Amino acid sequence: MSKIVQNRIFRPAIFYFLVVLISGVWLRIQWTWPELTILNAKFLIHAHSHLALLGWIFPVVSGFFVLSFVPNSDQKSLTSLRYWIPIHFCIIAMTVAFSLQGYAFWSISLSTLYILITSIWSIHFLLKMDDQNTSKTLLVKLAVFSFLGSNMGPLALSGGTLYGESWITFWITYYLHSQFSLWIPLGVLAIMFSVYDGSLKSGVSEKSIRFTNISKIMIWGYFIGSILQLETMSRALNIFRLTPLIGVLGSILVIITSFYLVYILSIRNRVSYLILTGLLLFAIKSILQFIASIPDIGQLFIEIHFLKIGYTHLLLLGSYTFILIGFLEILKFKINSNESDSHIWDNQNHSLVSKLATTKLNSTGLLIFMVGSLSMILLLMTIGISQYLGIYLDFNIQFYLFLTGFISLAGFITSLR
Repeated sequence: MSKIVQNRIFRPAIFYFLVVLISGVWLRIQWTWPELTILNAKFLIHAHSHLALLGWIFPVVSGFFVLSFVPNSDQKSLTSLRYWIPIHFCIIAMTVAFSLQGYAFWSISLSTLYILITSIWSIHFLLKMDDQNTSKTLLVKLAVFSFLGSNMGPLALSGGTLYGESWITFWITYYLHSQFSLWIPLGVLAIMFSVYDGSLKSGVSEKSIRFTNISKIMIWGYFIGSILQLETMSRALNIFRLTPLIGVLGSILVIITSFYLVYILSIRNRVSYLILTGLLLFAIKSILQFIASIPDIGQLFIEIHFLKIGYTHLLLLGSYTFILIGFLEILKFKINSNESDSHIWDNQNHSLVSKLATTKLNSTGLLIFMVGSLSMILLLMTIGISQYLGIYLDFNIQFYLFLTGFISLAGFITSLR
């Protein structure tokens, strides 16, 4: 079954991610050398961002959900071509539509169809998953419910004709926050708990039960804190206002729980440098969110373009992508070694998984990819902070962003084998 998931879900997603990297580099080329402009940059940005979220992140996380949480007998229905041909069609068609027309009839129609199909798939997954009273199943259920809840955002945009621009701003921000801070990280953490479950707890000892209970409290704390952070989103609305203290308290809760979860997943396990870097970037995310929750500082933070873009790349190109690629490498090693895939993350074989996670990822290509991606994130954040401080940087920003993007792309292509 793991090979079916690889062929129907993971390989297309890797191709989409390659297109994401290429489109990102091409955007920088157009901004550095305007005479080479072929596509409308604004339209291409829409295609680039939608493909990253819907074509790369969702399929990979969903594929690992099937392998990690669904019994073998029920996996076939969730990997059926009846789901994945329409999903891939929507991904490809809406990428083309966004590139050519931006937000218009076809792109909106196709993305709405994508939301409908993936929502049905997600509900089907909840019905088929092996629901155990563990930290990882709590994470995966919260992740899927967050994904379903996030889909309210695009559907609510039609209300903008009645309530104005602030309504649109709120629901766009709500959607992105639900994706970046709830659905995706909860899903990634669920997979990590599944991968390293054997080292996180063993047996039913009192110590193991206490550890599981603490982990569940921290997971709920992260979830509730992320919900409270929606207060910062409400500041865009003139309809109602909440006290900023709610957003600040939510951000503090997210910091505490994020650092705890990063600690138990990194310090207690022999994770690869790629996965460890992804976890550290996830912890940095919580600090940036706390800064953004402070009313005056947060408003300036939101208004600075390069800080917003840097934050987005820190999560989608950095944290979540690093961790997911790490998992894909582990899975590829298990498939190539012809191991039984009845339990792809077999806790009895945790030592092998741990060894793969620490040795396989030291390939030159992935190291180059990581260096290029981190350099781009650092450059974006540096530019944003300098603008926040009113410091002028005298160099060709777009050229160096193109250079870091090209390094990242070259490294990723080299790692494909």
